[in-house]
Amino acid sequence: MPRRELKHPRQVEDWLVEVNQQLTQPAEMILIGSGGLLWHAFQKGITEPLPENSMDVDPITESEEVARLCYAALIGSEFEQKHR
Repeated sequence: MPRRELKHPRQVEDWLVEVNQQLTQPAEMILIGSGGLLWHAFQKGITEPLPENSMDVDPITESEEVARLCYAALIGSEFEQKHR
């Protein structure tokens, strides 16, 4: 899962590509909040970042595999590693 301080459209796209490369079967995910906004901005070639600390990626999925990958990414975040 992208860290909360991400703010550039490219960062969300890179994260989605990384998740996709780990999937073993087709799946769908909906991004709401700033994550969805940044993904659409990247698709339109916009590179302007969001204001600092406004990044929030909230994925919605029915795929167990996608949910597991997102959960593992969140649990493996730098914050989580420091505050176990």
